[in-house]
Amino acid sequence: MKSPLPLLLALPGLLTLAGLLALAGCAAVNPTVAGLERAKALAAEGRHAEVARLDVACAPAAPGCSQLRLVKADSCRRLAEAGEAAARRRSLDCAAEHYAKALLAARAAPDPMAPAARLAPALLESLQARRDLAPDRADALDVNARLGEAARGALAEARPAALVFGADAELAGVLLGAPAGGCDAIARAGALLAEARPAGTEVAARADQLGRAVTNARRARGCVA
Repeated sequence: MKSPLPLLLALPGLLTLAGLLALAGCAAVNPTVAGLERAKALAAEGRHAEVARLDVACAPAAPGCSQLRLVKADSCRRLAEAGEAAARRRSLDCAAEHYAKALLAARAAPDPMAPAARLAPALLESLQARRDLAPDRADALDVNARLGEAARGALAEARPAALVFGADAELAGVLLGAPAGGCDAIARAGALLAEARPAGTEVAARADQLGRAVTNARRARGCVA
């Protein structure tokens, strides 16, 4: 009878090989996982332009999908911090697209590494920044409408932020429109801010600034408080 010692000595290597094969099989079965690991590695090295160029396609409920979308959105958002206006707009469009898709994925399959409570404000911030970089009034109005819609859709996940950004969209719609009137929309903006109760939240400073803008708009247009 042959000694089992050679087999026992080989077991650690065989187990390690089996583990590697299992991981490879997992990546092969779920390419989203492999894409996520690559995106994370590139982002960790600061190679955000490469992350932004990655082709991301995953079913919302697929494991890792919301994280993958989030990593790409964050990289696009970073790229939008500098450069010419047109390039920054493209990066913000990329960020908004993938934050929105990450939010859909998080709703389909909640992931603590990509919580909807973080994704919703990031989407709203990207849309606001994109609107403020619009090349013309028509584009600004279009993006502002998307901001208002996104804010209404984010009330469940990020209520104070959603209300503040909703107020911002209401006021911006007035300021981007006719030079007079708009008192109803200004009143709605004020009401949304009052409902938000943002004190102590991450949007407190933004809400304070917006509150002053609402007051100034009301006075400038002769609206009744």
